[in-house]
Amino acid sequence: MPVEYVGKRSGTRQSSGHPCNRKSGDFRYVLAALVLAAFAAPGCNRAYYRRQADWDAYNLVREKANHPHWDLERYTIAVDPRSRMYDPFCADCPPIPPDDPVAHELMHCVDNKRGWPFWHDNGDTANVENPAWPAYLEFDARGALTVSSQDAVRIALLNSPNYQQNLEQLYLSALDVSFERFRFDTQGFAGYETFFTADGRLRGGGGQSSSIFEANTRNWRLQRLFSTGSELVVGFANSLVWQFSGPDDYSTNTLIDFALFQPLLRDAGRERVLERLTTAERALLGNVRIMEQYRQGFYLSIITGRGAGPGPSRSGGVIGTTQEVQTTGSTAFALTGGGAGGGGGFGGDSATPQAGGYMGLLQDQQQIRNLEDNVERQRANLYRLEEFLNELKTRSGEAGLVGNILNQDLQVAQARQALLSAENTLVSARNTYQASLDQFKNTLGLPPQICLEITDPMLDQFQLIDPATMQQQRALERIVAEFGAVRQRIVSHVTTKSVPDPADPMRITLVRVLEWYPEIEQDLADLKTKFEPITTIRQTLLDQYLPEIEQDLVRFEAALPRRKEWLAKLRQRLAAMQEDPCSLLPVPELSEDIFSATRLDESLAGAREQLARLVGKINEQYQLHLFGAGDDKGRIGKIDEILANGQTWTPERLFQELYDGVLYPKASTEASAAGQIADIFVEMPADIIALQLVQARARSEAVELVAIDIRADQALEVARKYRRDWMNNRAGLVNAWRNIEFVADQLQGTLDVFFSGDIGNANPNQPFSLNSDTGRLRVGVQFDAPITRLAERNAYRQALISYQQQRRQFYAFEDSVARNLRATLRTALTNQLNFEYQRQAVLIAAQQIDRNEDIRINGELTAQGARATAARDAVSALTDLLNAQNQFLAFWVNYEVLRRGLDFDLGTFQLDAEGLWIDPGTIGEDYGKYDPWLWRTGGADCPLPAANEVTPPEVLAGLGPTDQHAESSSAAPHGQSPHEALPPAQGLPLVPPER
Repeated sequence: MPVEYVGKRSGTRQSSGHPCNRKSGDFRYVLAALVLAAFAAPGCNRAYYRRQADWDAYNLVREKANHPHWDLERYTIAVDPRSRMYDPFCADCPPIPPDDPVAHELMHCVDNKRGWPFWHDNGDTANVENPAWPAYLEFDARGALTVSSQDAVRIALLNSPNYQQNLEQLYLSALDVSFERFRFDTQGFAGYETFFTADGRLRGGGGQSSSIFEANTRNWRLQRLFSTGSELVVGFANSLVWQFSGPDDYSTNTLIDFALFQPLLRDAGRERVLERLTTAERALLGNVRIMEQYRQGFYLSIITGRGAGPGPSRSGGVIGTTQEVQTTGSTAFALTGGGAGGGGGFGGDSATPQAGGYMGLLQDQQQIRNLEDNVERQRANLYRLEEFLNELKTRSGEAGLVGNILNQDLQVAQARQALLSAENTLVSARNTYQASLDQFKNTLGLPPQICLEITDPMLDQFQLIDPATMQQQRALERIVAEFGAVRQRIVSHVTTKSVPDPADPMRITLVRVLEWYPEIEQDLADLKTKFEPITTIRQTLLDQYLPEIEQDLVRFEAALPRRKEWLAKLRQRLAAMQEDPCSLLPVPELSEDIFSATRLDESLAGAREQLARLVGKINEQYQLHLFGAGDDKGRIGKIDEILANGQTWTPERLFQELYDGVLYPKASTEASAAGQIADIFVEMPADIIALQLVQARARSEAVELVAIDIRADQALEVARKYRRDWMNNRAGLVNAWRNIEFVADQLQGTLDVFFSGDIGNANPNQPFSLNSDTGRLRVGVQFDAPITRLAERNAYRQALISYQQQRRQFYAFEDSVARNLRATLRTALTNQLNFEYQRQAVLIAAQQIDRNEDIRINGELTAQGARATAARDAVSALTDLLNAQNQFLAFWVNYEVLRRGLDFDLGTFQLDAEGLWIDPGTIGEDYGKYDPWLWRTGGADCPLPAANEVTPPEVLAGLGPTDQHAESSSAAPHGQSPHEALPPAQGLPLVPPER
C-alpha cells in the first residue's frame, strides 16, 4: 500500500523518497554536518546495530531451545505483515505518529525557545495500526468474518499484543545474556582528541605569545575479565605537540602500559565471578521453557478462556536477568527470569461452570438455540391452547361449557405469561453473548466494531434436534394458523336454532346450523388449498427427515459397544473408590440405572419401535386421512362433496358434515376406526414433536466422552517429569542455594595481587622509539583483614533465610500442582457421572413433552377440554427439557475444557507448527509413560536431565534420629556437608495429653 510522507518544516511538502532519507531545508546545517563528518571516524548506522542485536538474540534463543520439549520453532519478534501490529515504515526512523495538537507545539517551541527543527524529516503518518491488515481477512458478502476455532488461534497469534510482548520479553532476556557474555570478551576502546591553544604575550609571563596544536590518543586500551576474577588492561597513549611560535618545536610522547589484577580471597573464585553470567544463562533457559508453556497456555486462553499463565520475565536494564540486592560491601544476585508460576488447573467447586474463550461462545450459541427452540415450542403451545379456546366458544348448549371456557382461558393466560418470560430470557442471553463476543475480539487483538461470527462443528452433536424440522414445524404452525383463519370465517356463520327435544317434546333444545352463504364456496376452496402444504411437509418427512433419524439410530447402535464398555469401567472405578479409605471422590451408592447395559438396549429398541410406528402413520394414515380409500372420501374429498351437494342439504346437515367432518373432526369411538387420524392439523404437529424427540434420544445416547482415566499419583509423576514451570522452579531453588556461596564470599578478607608495567619512547622526536630502559614493572599485594563485616554478615544470613524460604516455596508449588491435578481429576470424574445423569434427564424431559402432547391431543379430539394444570405442565416440561439440554451440553464442554487443561497441567500439551493443539485422545494409566515427543524425533528418546528428586540412601543414613542434638562442626572443610543430627523421632499427639 503506498504511503504518503509529509514534512512540516516550512509549510507542507511531499517526499516520495525513502522515509529514512533526511532532507534539510537549511544549508547551514548541511555544511556543519559535512565539517563534523570530515573530522569524525566513520561509524555504523542504526540498522547495523539492530541487525547485530537480532543476530545475537536469535542465536542465543536457538542455543537454549535445543530440546524437543521446548523447541521454539520459527521464533522471531518480527511482526507478520498480515498483522494489525505490523509497522510498514522504516524500523530505524519511523514517521511521527498522530500527536495531540497542543502538546505538539511544545516540540517546536518550548519556554519561548525554538525546538529541534528535524522532527518531521521522517514524514508523518495518520495510522498507528497497520492500515492494510483488514485486507488479509476473508469477509463474506455480508461483511462478516466467519471464524472457526483454529482460525481464532491463528488470528490471535497474528494480532495479540500480549503474545507479541512475551516474544519480545524472551528476546530481551537473550540480550541480557549477550551482555553478560560480552563482559568476558576482549573489549577494545579508542578515541582521539585535538586541541589548538593560543596564548597572549602576557599569559606565560615571558612577554611572548605562543600557539600550540596537540593531537592525543584518547583512552586506547584493551581489557579482559577472566573467570577467575582477574582483570587485564593493556593501554596505548600517544601525544603529538606542535608549537608554532616561540621555540617552534615538535615533541611526541608514547606509552604502552598494562595492569593485571587478581583477587585471591574476597571477590575471587568462579562461584562469584561467573554468577551473573550463570544466572543470565539459566534465566534464558527458563524463559525459553516458559515461553513454550506460555504458547500452550495462550492456545488454552483462546479456546477455553483459561489464563495463559506467566510468560518470560526479566528485571530490566543491561543486567535484565539478575536482580541485585544491594548491601554495604555485598551484592547478591538472584534469578528472576523464567516465570516459575503456580500450579495450573481448571478444577473448581462448580460442577458445570460456564466455559470461556471460543468454547464458551459456542456454548452460549447452543444455549441460545435451545432458548429459541423453547420459545418456538412455547409459542406453539400457546397457539394450540388459543385455538382450542376458540373452538370451545363456537359450541353452545354443551354441559359444563362455561367452566371449560374459563379453565381454558386460564391455561392461555399461563401459557402467554411463560412465553413472555422465555422471550425476555432469550433477549438477555443474546445481549450477554454479544458482550462476550466483543470481549473475545479484544482477546484476539481485533477491534470490537468488526463483524465476527463464531462457527465451528465442535458442538454440532449437541444439536439434538435437526433445525430443519424446527423450520418444518414453524411452517406447519403457519399453515394451521391460516387454516384456522379460514375456519373462523366459516364458523362465524354458524347460528343456533331452537327445536323440540326428540326425547321430550315439552322441552326445547338448541342446535347449531349453517346456512349456505354466498362466500362459502370461496371459503371452502381456500380451506382446500391449506391441505396442499400439508402434503408437501408429509413428503419432506418421508424423503429427508425420517431417513436422517434412521441414520441417527444407526450411529446410536454403533456407539452401543463403546458406551457399555465405558459404563462398565466407570462402575469399576467407583466401586474401587468405595473401598479406598482416602478416595479421590467418595461416592455413595449410585443408581444402577445409569450403568445399565439393558437400559441402552431398551432405549434403542424403544426408539426404533416409536420410529416405525410414526413412519407407518405418516406413510399410510396421513394418506388415508387426506385422500381416503374406498367409500371413505378422506378430508379433502369431503370438501369436494360439500362443494358439490352442500347447497341442497339442510342447515343441520351442512353444519354437521362441515363442522364435524372438516373443520373440527373428533376421534371416532368405533372399533374399526382405532388408530386412524382424527385431525391432521392436531396430530401432525404432535407427530413432528415425537419425531424430534426420537432424534433427540438417538443423538443424546450417541454422544461420548473421551476417557480420562489416570490416577492422581501417576498424573503427578507425569507433571513432575514434563512440566516446564516445575523445571524452572527446581532451577530457582538451586539459584537460591548458589546464592549462599555468592554472598558468603564477602565474609572473607581481601587479598589482591597486582602486576603492572609500562614502556615509553626514548627519543621525544620519534614516537615509536620504544626502549626497555624507559619501562617499569611493579608487583604488589594488598590485604584487608575481615574486621568489619556487619553488612556482609547480614547479607549472608539473609541468603540463608532466602534459601529456606525458597525451599518452602518449592514444595508449596509441588503441593499446589498436586492439589490442582486432584481437583481436575475429581471434577472430571464428577462430570463423567453427571453427564450420564443429564443424558437421562434429557430423555425423561423429552418423555414428559411426549406424554403432555398425547394428553393434549386426547383432550382436543374427544372434546373433553384441557385439564386444570395443562398449561403449567406443558411449560414445566419445556423448561425441564431446556435445562436438561443446557446441563448436558455444559457438562460435556466443561469436561473437554478439563481434558485440555489436564494435558497442559501434565506438561504434555503439544502444538503443531501453526500453534494448534494436537489432541492426545484418551488420557489413561499409561499416559506420559513414554515421551509424547517421540514422534517428532523419529523415535529417538529425548531424556530430560535427571532431577535430584530422591535423596540417596547414604545421605538419609546420616540424617537418622540420634539420642542427642549435636551442633554441626564449624571446622568442616569448605565443600563438605556435615549434617546436623536430628532429635529423636517422636510421633505428634493427635489430642492434647491429659493433665
